[in-house]
This record gives sequence, structure tokens and C-alpha cells, in this order.
Amino acid sequence: MPKSPKVRKESSKRKREEGRTSEEGMNPFRKSSRTGRSPRRNEVGNKSKEMDKEMKTMIREIREDTAGIREENKVLRKELAAVREENGELRKELATVREEMRGREEKWQTEEVDWIERMKMVEEKMEQREKMERKNNVIITGIRGMRGNIERRVEEWLEGEIRVKVNVKENKNILNITSVCLTYTFITNLYQIIKTHYRTTTTILFDLDIQITQLLTMDTLIASDLFQVIEPVVLLARTSGFLPVTYEKQGCKYLFQRSLKYVLYNYTLALVLMLTSMIGLCDDLDADRSIRMQNPNIKYIIFFDLGEIIATVFVGIVTAPFKLKYFWKILNGLGRMDLILAPHYSTVDERRRCLITIASTLTVISSILIYDVILWSLNTSQLSVFLQRFTTLYITYFLVFVQQIPFCFFARLIRRRIEGLNYALDLGLTTVQKNNVNNQWVSCVKSRNYKNAKSVDVFSYDRLNDFMKLVEETDDVVEAVNDFCSVHTLLILLSCLLHLVVTPYFVLLEVTNRGYVPFIILLIALAVVHIARLITIVETCQRCCDEYQRTVNLALKLLTCELLPEVKEQVEILTVQLSSKKIKFTSFGMIKISRSILTAVECLSTDTSQF
Repeated sequence: MPKSPKVRKESSKRKREEGRTSEEGMNPFRKSSRTGRSPRRNEVGNKSKEMDKEMKTMIREIREDTAGIREENKVLRKELAAVREENGELRKELATVREEMRGREEKWQTEEVDWIERMKMVEEKMEQREKMERKNNVIITGIRGMRGNIERRVEEWLEGEIRVKVNVKENKNILNITSVCLTYTFITNLYQIIKTHYRTTTTILFDLDIQITQLLTMDTLIASDLFQVIEPVVLLARTSGFLPVTYEKQGCKYLFQRSLKYVLYNYTLALVLMLTSMIGLCDDLDADRSIRMQNPNIKYIIFFDLGEIIATVFVGIVTAPFKLKYFWKILNGLGRMDLILAPHYSTVDERRRCLITIASTLTVISSILIYDVILWSLNTSQLSVFLQRFTTLYITYFLVFVQQIPFCFFARLIRRRIEGLNYALDLGLTTVQKNNVNNQWVSCVKSRNYKNAKSVDVFSYDRLNDFMKLVEETDDVVEAVNDFCSVHTLLILLSCLLHLVVTPYFVLLEVTNRGYVPFIILLIALAVVHIARLITIVETCQRCCDEYQRTVNLALKLLTCELLPEVKEQVEILTVQLSSKKIKFTSFGMIKISRSILTAVECLSTDTSQF
């Protein structure tokens, strides 16, 4: 029978209770519909909260950092934009400069091509003229002319061979020469001058006049500034017999010429000094009547010592006329150096310094010689005999010190001009380095394109060419000085060596024998004077070489700077030129005048003293 709903409800309730009872018997813990609150779940929840806080903190810090980075990026972007603007301006300026340089270079190339074409046209015209006027080729091996037709022969050859009209002036001195030979070498030099200076007829005639004048008249023209400086030395050397020249003013210049009158004066002076001095020494060598050479043990040493002085002066005077061609080279070289770069000194101050140096030197030497005369006059009863024998010897001794003055003077003039070159290089180097720092690399340009190219502190293409010419002239003048003073320097060095060996020996001899004290003082003074002679020669040459080495160093520094390609190439050539041309002062190419000479003399003097 079907159950009623009420019965079914009660049965289902009963079943649920039975099931709950059975479950309670199996599981003592009674289940509940409530959620359990275990400690493990609480810990996990706390950790998750802490992690959430940490994550929020990290996110906050990251956001703050990103905000700072964004601000820095904004600043950097602004700076980058400013730099880009500056670079753009610099590029525009550089492009403008390049365009200007390109235009100027094209213009210069056009002018160069135009000049080359003109030169070719002129050469073609000359060739055509030669072909028309001369049917046969002529080879000139030399021209020999007697006193009546040498000028005409030179004019005919120059007009016929080189097509240049030249008027050769007659010179009275050259008419006294029986024959003059113009060699093929000289003619070739004239032809090379015309080829290299073919720009204008004036330049050709000027150079030809210089070459012919130097060959035929043996004279030279110098500027008044240079003359004011060298006049005291020229007068002193001429009076002493070491420079037989005369000079006269022609306009704003001075003409130096060889003088036969002074040549005769030199030879007469040399003969008189040598003969009278040697006769006096030979008379004094006699033991019975001797005044200076009474000691028989050292009389030959004294004779050789004083005889060397006579030989030094005699040879220097006799060879002076044959060295004048080198004197002309010195004057011409110094004049060309002054035209390239003005001397870095005042003419008045340099002349005053020269006069003071000469006056002080001669005063010291004269004082020592007078002191020597007084001592010997007091120690002898034969005063008239003493003066008769040794007066010319004292004059000769005085001339020995005068003999070395021209060499030291010319070495100083060379050094002063090298100092001027170094001054210009130093100023230019400072300007270039300053411009490199400011990125103004275009300060060194060709002079034809730059309005201030003639400024002292600007390196231009042509100015560096002038510096290279100045280096060549310096080397030539040094060689001319070596040739002009070769005999003098050799004899002077030997004289200093001999006196620095003999004089200390005499000093030691007098001291050990308890000699006359004033005489010992005299010997010490003479030794000091000879040491000063040697040091003056050596240090004058050494300072000149050191100044030239400073020029090399400045050129090497300039080589490290940023320059335009044309100027950079010129600086490289200048550096190679300076490095290859090492100036040195020598005597006949055998003895190099340097500080090593002082060391050698010191060692020799020490060994002699020990002996």
C-alpha cells in the first residue's frame, strides 16, 4: 500500500538520524557546517598580507625610480638636442669653410695653370727665336778674356746664349789682373738663376748683377742696420791686419770692397812683427845676455811658447786676403736672413753690447800685459834692451786675443738670428695650440688667402717656406764662418792648449821654488785668461748649436698640432730639413768645437801637473 507523505517524511528523517549515528560511531569528531579556524591557515594568511605589503612597497619604489629616470631622460634629451644644434652649426660652418677653401683652391689652381701656360708660351717663343737666330748648336766650355775685352765678352755671351741684355760695369781693381777665366760652372749658375727667376726681367737682371759683381769686383752690399752692428769688429780686425777691406756708403747701404792698400799693410805688418819678434827672442836665447830665458832648463820651453804666438799671428795675417770670398758669403748670408726675418734685437743695443765687450776684453788684456812689462822692467837693469827685444812681441801677444774676436762675433750673430726664428716659431706654436683648443683649425692657411698671413704669430704656407730658406741660409753662413776662420780657430785652439799646459807648469815650478809672488800672480792671471779664451770660443759655438736644437724641438711640437694639409706638409718638410742639417763649428773639418774640447784640455792639464 502506498505510503502517505507524512510517513515518508518521518522515514527519511529516521534514516538520516541513523546515518548520523553510524558516522559518529566511526568518526568521534562531529562534523559541523561551520568553517574550521586552524592555525596553519592563519599563518598563510598573515604571510600573504606581508607579501602584499612588500609588493606594494616595491611597486611604489619602482614607480619613484622610474619617475626619477624619466626626469633624467628629459634632461639628457634636452642636452642632446642642444649638442645636436651645436653640431649642426659647426657642420654648417665647416661646410662654409670647405666651400671657401675649395673655391680658393680652384682659383689658385686656375692661376697656376694660367702661369704654366704662359711659361710654356714664353719658352716656345724663346725656342723659336733661338732656332731662327742660330742655325747651329753652340757648346760653351768657358770664356777667357784679357783686360781689354772681358766685359764685352760677358755681354756678348749672355746676349747670344741666354737672350738677356746685361751691362757689365768696369772695375778698376779687376783691370790690374792679367787674365780672368769665367768657367763653365759660373755660366751654368747664371743660366739656372734665369730659369728659376724667370718671372720678371727686373729679378733676372738683379740676380745677374749680384753674381757678376761678386765674381768680378770682389765686393758686397749690406744694409745699414747690419753695418752698424759689425762696424766695430771690422775696424778692429782691419787695424790688426786680419781683414783687408774698405767700405763706403752708397745710399742707404754700405759697399765693402777688397783693398790692395790694406793687403800691403797686412803683409808689411806681418813681416815686421815676425822678424823683430823672432830676432828679439833669438837674442834673448843667448845665456850671457838673456833677460826672460835665464834658466837653461826651461828656456827652450819659453822660446817655443812665445814662438807659437808669433806663428799664430803671422799665419792669420798672411791668409786673411785669401779668405775674403768667405767674408762676402757671410755678409750676404746675414743680409738675406735679415730680409727673410727681421732680427729679434735692437741695432743700437747690439752695437753697444759689441763695443762694451770689445773694450772690456782689450782692457783686461792690456792690463795684464802692462803688468808683465812692469814686473820685468823692475827685475832687469837693461830696460832699453828689454823694450827693444820684446815690444813687438807684446804687440803680437795682444793681437792673438784680437784674432779670435771675429769668429766669436759672427757665431753670436748667427745665434741671434736663430733666436729670432725660434721666437716666431714659439709665437706661432702658441697661436696654433690655442686655436686647436677652440676648434679653430683654419688659422694656418696660405698667405694669398689670409689677410693676416704676414703676422708674426701666424703660420702660412709662404711663411714656412721662408723659414726653410732661413734654415738653408743659416747652414750656409755657418759653413762660410768655418771656412773664413778655419786657420784662425785651429791656431787659436792649439795656442790655448799649449798655454794651458805650459803656464800651469811654470806656476808649479815657481811655487815649489818659492819664487817671486807678483810673478806667480802674473802666471795665474795668464792661465785664467787663456782658460777664458777657450771657454769663450767653445761656449759661443755651443750656445748657437743649442739654440738650433731648440728650433728642431719647436718644429717637432708644431708637427703634433692640427693644421691644414698644405701647412702640415710644409711643417713636415721643415722638420726633416732641420733634423738633417745639424750645424756645427769646425776647423778644417777636423776639430769640432764643442764642450768635449774643455774636457780634453782639462785631462791634459791634469796629467801634465801630475807629471
